[in-house]
Amino acid sequence: MMLQDKPKFSFLFIWSCLLITAAVLVVLFWRGLFGPSEGRYAEAPREMAATENWQEMRLMGVRYYEKPPLAYWTVVPFLKTLGSSEQAIRLPLFLHFVALLLVFYLSAKKKWHQKDSLVAISVTLANVGMIMGFGLLMTDPFLTLWFSLTCLSAFFAFQHESKHKTLLLVAAALFASLGFLTKGVVAIVLPVAIVAIWLLLERRFKLLFTPSLFPAIAVLFAILVPTLFFIERSNPDFFKRFIYEEHIARFLGSRDQQLHPQPFYFFLVILPVLAIPWSIFFIRAGLHIKATSKKGLDSFSKYLLVWVGVVIVFFSASTGKLMAYILPALPPLMMLLGKFGVAPEYDGTKRDKWLWQTGLYFMVFICLLTAVFWVLSGTGKLPLGDGHSYSASKISLIVFLPFIVTFLLVLLLKKTYSFEGPLATGSSLLLAAALLLSPLPGKDFNVLLHMNSSHVFKELASRMTENDNTIMFWMYRPDLAFYTQRVPIPFQTQNELKYGMEVEPEKRDLQSKEELMDLINNATGRLFAIVEHKHLESRFNLLNLPHILTDIPSDPDMIVFELLTDHTPQELRPPDR
Repeated sequence: MMLQDKPKFSFLFIWSCLLITAAVLVVLFWRGLFGPSEGRYAEAPREMAATENWQEMRLMGVRYYEKPPLAYWTVVPFLKTLGSSEQAIRLPLFLHFVALLLVFYLSAKKKWHQKDSLVAISVTLANVGMIMGFGLLMTDPFLTLWFSLTCLSAFFAFQHESKHKTLLLVAAALFASLGFLTKGVVAIVLPVAIVAIWLLLERRFKLLFTPSLFPAIAVLFAILVPTLFFIERSNPDFFKRFIYEEHIARFLGSRDQQLHPQPFYFFLVILPVLAIPWSIFFIRAGLHIKATSKKGLDSFSKYLLVWVGVVIVFFSASTGKLMAYILPALPPLMMLLGKFGVAPEYDGTKRDKWLWQTGLYFMVFICLLTAVFWVLSGTGKLPLGDGHSYSASKISLIVFLPFIVTFLLVLLLKKTYSFEGPLATGSSLLLAAALLLSPLPGKDFNVLLHMNSSHVFKELASRMTENDNTIMFWMYRPDLAFYTQRVPIPFQTQNELKYGMEVEPEKRDLQSKEELMDLINNATGRLFAIVEHKHLESRFNLLNLPHILTDIPSDPDMIVFELLTDHTPQELRPPDR
């Protein structure tokens, strides 16, 4: 039954919604691809769309079996309809994000007061983890929607008053199968573990073995068996490689190319970072959960707690870890943080006053820290990984204006001790961060993270003709292929492409200078060499290839040369050639 406690939509709440919507749109639609991660999931569907062969999974021309194909298939129609652009590949993320928020809000309204649900969904939307998680083109945001639908369908199926248990479990099986086709077995195993542990805690474990489970299992197999057979037929050896390499070996850390090794406590350390700007409110949430538990925690909150715990413990036990791996745990975690950490009214005690003030002024501190970073970026006093620092454009100073205006509004309207105050302040902080990740601060500032060379690749693409191509030297950048709309030629580059090159040797990377010179002498167009600065003196120059430096802007990672061929314009050749 829906619990009614309708909130009033104040000016500050509406202002917060505008700010956070702007932040989400900026992160999604005004930012280059972070490579190689986003480039991987942009380029694979681009090749499907370009070749009109969506059955085969390929990356940069070679077979690529890291994930099942559903995420690629989700993106392909948008590429076919809207063309190959950053906006086209990220529009599915936006739609999945909206669907996820709607599902959680409607689910919460059935079990919590409407005001608590509104606060909880606001907190779930307005945080670093969710905005970045659904702003990056990877499989994890797609998985998170299917994972959440699976868990929520199962939760409502096992309610005492449920009259649609079979239908809900069948729906859960459908969503679990879509999750499996997005990222694999975790989409099935973890929801089952969540439901089982929750029922065990509620002393209703025997209900797990309901007859309604059989049609759900039948649906799961009816979807997965023929689909996996179809995938295997078009992608030989996919099932064996995917199950062993991407599940067992990745979890145990025994892959030939094991990536992202981190300690067991890694996710516990980064959770406060992902929860920014609400990190301090974890203390308040913990106190209220503890107090509520004495009277009896509601079933939905208990379920969300189990959900969070299972996901985090499972991935903590794995050797390889990335922040995105626990994205399926963030929506329930932030819902709980909103309900227990932000929604409860200020009770007037010194402790609660301190918690509210600390939570709000923590946001101010983060903004001041960001401002200091902005100021120091061009002074040379902020060394980065390459020993340099890069200044932001002067116009980007305006990113702090919404925060200043919003914080003054919070103080003026005396909203320090209500959820609207932190919501508005946090939303303006997130907008500032989003704008600093956009092209607004300038190309050099925008690559501080050394994951975004999109401005280099875009400029290169604008100068290339149909017969031109690029050579990647000792690097793996599928985003280069996406922006130039063609597969680059790899030189001594394998990385994740190693397996595909082994099964199709004719598509292997170039290995010697002789092969390079043969390519140069028989080129049908201009050839551009993409080289990392760290390889320039120690490796590239030692090849003594005929080349010239282009005027394409470089960045802290990339530099672009043109290899001299018969197609190089005469005016670009050195005088002595």
